[in-house]
Amino acid sequence: TAASQSDMLTLPQSYNVTQIQVLLRNPMWFFAFWDFHECLFTKLTHAKNFSHFFLRIHALKSTDLHSFDHFDVEIPNHERKRYVYIAFDAHFHRTDLMVCFKDSREQLPLSPIERHYTSFSYYSHRSKMSGS
Repeated sequence: TAASQSDMLTLPQSYNVTQIQVLLRNPMWFFAFWDFHECLFTKLTHAKNFSHFFLRIHALKSTDLHSFDHFDVEIPNHERKRYVYIAFDAHFHRTDLMVCFKDSREQLPLSPIERHYTSFSYYSHRSKMSGS
């Protein structure tokens, strides 16, 4: 039947994997989407000192892991996608999915391959347009 065929074509809301992916929209915006392993999400959100999740966007000098600046974007627990404005004039960025507890900040355990780097090949055009 048509209803059962459309059910087969519907993508799941979650793949039960803790990861983040980033797609570059243009030199100033990217689209991030993420998911959590259900057990990890439950463990974190039920911790008595849990505060919130956030994205940490790093400005990098190169593709090494050393950040020279960063900003955070708080995300509600139910949210799984977000457009983010990049507030840096840097060639490379890294986006990490993080969790905040009331007494500290900890990065979620993502493998290095799941950390996403964005590089702007037309960085110099952006600088000229912005008056730099």
